[in-house]
Amino acid sequence: MDLRRLKKLQALVHLYTQDPDLLRAKQLSLLRDNVKIIGDPISLLQCNTSVEKTAEKEEESPEAAESEESDLEIEDDGVIEPDLDDPQEMGDEYLEITNEMIDQANEKREHAFSALNEGEFQKTINLFPDAFRLNPHFNLLYVNRDSVFVKLQKLNAAIRDCDR
Repeated sequence: MDLRRLKKLQALVHLYTQDPDLLRAKQLSLLRDNVKIIGDPISLLQCNTSVEKTAEKEEESPEAAESEESDLEIEDDGVIEPDLDDPQEMGDEYLEITNEMIDQANEKREHAFSALNEGEFQKTINLFPDAFRLNPHFNLLYVNRDSVFVKLQKLNAAIRDCDR
């Protein structure tokens, strides 16, 4: 057997093990068709490898397994715990809105922005529901409140606003 061809075949098999979807490429249709005929040698190869690894693990002593687990440290730096607050009010999406209601909603939004500029995030959050009750179709309100939720690291609430 030609050593160069064998190395090329090994490289191809390695690529396939890394990305099995590779066989869907038009250029590999000949290989794909032959794999279908003879079976999937990669799956067989992976299966044999996993059986060998399982056998090796069973041979390890229990003390070795325990020491591996005790050395494992999980870093949770930067992980934000989910907020468990009740969902915020979004307003009635079927409400018929008048021009007066739009103006009032804009006033409420301005009050919320004033609180935001003063760094009072919770007050800002508490002011938005009044604006939502008046104009629940004003999408910018959800975006504005969402940005405050992100600053407060209340990501579930931010996602709810984005979904709305």
